Formats: sequence, C-alpha cells, structure tokens
Amino acid sequence: MAHFKTFGGRFVDERYTHDNPYAARFLPLKGPKFPGQHRSALDTMRMDEVVFCPYEEHRQTRPFQDISWYTGWIMCGSAIINPHLPERVLRQFGHVQSIPRHPDVSAKAGMNRFTIADAFASYLTANYVTEEMRGPKVVRAFDTVPGYIPWLYRVSHPKILPPVEADPPTHANLEEDNVSGECDVSEVTKKVRADLRKALDGQLNLADALVVIEKAYTDLEPVDAYLVRRKRKRDSGEGTKKRKKKKKTTTEDAGTSSL
Repeated sequence: MAHFKTFGGRFVDERYTHDNPYAARFLPLKGPKFPGQHRSALDTMRMDEVVFCPYEEHRQTRPFQDISWYTGWIMCGSAIINPHLPERVLRQFGHVQSIPRHPDVSAKAGMNRFTIADAFASYLTANYVTEEMRGPKVVRAFDTVPGYIPWLYRVSHPKILPPVEADPPTHANLEEDNVSGECDVSEVTKKVRADLRKALDGQLNLADALVVIEKAYTDLEPVDAYLVRRKRKRDSGEGTKKRKKKKKTTTEDAGTSSL
C-alpha cells in the first residue's frame, strides 16, 4: 500500500505512531471482487503512481541497517528458507536499477541451514552488495541503466495477464522465447565461444575474468530456456503428436498422388 498509491482501498490507522513498523500504518479495505480487476489496475498503473522508496520519512525511528545489503538465502526458523536479493530492487534502496546477477549466483543452490547461517554471519566478506554493485544514487526514483528494461521484459512478465485455461504455467524466463519464436542455439553458442576465445587470447586479471564468465553465463540463458521448453514439449508428448500428424499427412498425400 505504501508502494502503490492508487492500488486497493485503505485508510491510515488513527492509532498508528512512528514507533510502529511502517507496514502498520494502513488498514486495508475490501478490494475488487475479481482478479481481472486487480490485473488491470496494475497493468495500467503509471510510473508516477509508484513510490519506490516510501520509508525515508521513517528512518529517524527505524534507521537503515547495513545487514540489509546481505544477499543470499535467509531463514525463518529452520523450515522456511527464501532468497533475499536486494540487488534486484535497487530502486527501493534509492539507487539506479542495474541488471542483477543471476539468482543462482547470489543465492547458491544446495545450501543447508548451517551453511546459510555461516553465510549470513560473514555477509561482509562474501555475501554483500558492495558500493560498486549498488551503483549511483537515483535522480528520479524510477531510473534504470541502459538495457535494463529490455532485460526485464525478457525474464519477467511485463503485464499480469490472466492465465489461459488448461494451459500449464509458464516459467518467466521462457516468456520471450514463447513469443518471439525459436532460439538459434548455434548462433548463441558461437557468439559465446568467440567472446571467450577473445578473452583467453588477451591478458585478464581475476576481476576481468569474472566479468567475462558472468557475461557468458547470462548469454547462455536463452539456450537453457529453449532446451527446457523443448524437453517439456517432448515429455508432454506434444512434439510426438505433431510428428505423427505430419507423417500421417505425408502418407495421405502420397496415397492421393498414387491414385
């Protein structure tokens, strides 16, 4: 409610004081009855109707804590484990939004509660969004680096469209691939190999090498998404049905020709 000024009914709780968490300020009212109304409200929302950093006036009571720049897994007890990735929402911290690292880089897979606790305890040395990664402070709250919006449209849902009946859920990373057609695996891998060859032929320090590896990792994402989609079609039998239909049509055409 603090982020979206025109979304949903609310009023300020008269008992609220600045000593309370900022989230306790609003009391929600009953909203639209149907999900489509919520989707339409969010899809048509203008940039000036979004408050990216609503907590500034509350900082005197609740100072910003540096631990908020920790990036990785966090736990609630030992049962609930979720990724906390502040670099993906830099505008909420007053910084220009950049293209973040892949979540698997920030929140490594295969960690257990003990390794997560160790990572959280040593956040300043290894699991931390550094000042360099944060980038510049925003002039306008919605500022982004060049290329961020096309990246966002590729990996996310630009609009909250209603689900298609009987259509299985689609992973956000496959969305552009489903819309724009097939992925040319050969061209993508050829480009990645050329970039790696050029880097290997030069003189790289560790920092430059990490940048090259990260770029290769990102460039190969469409290939991974394409292969996942192909495997999903194959496992569902969709590809087999198409091949059988094509074979049947070819056989029928051949029979007609022989007559």
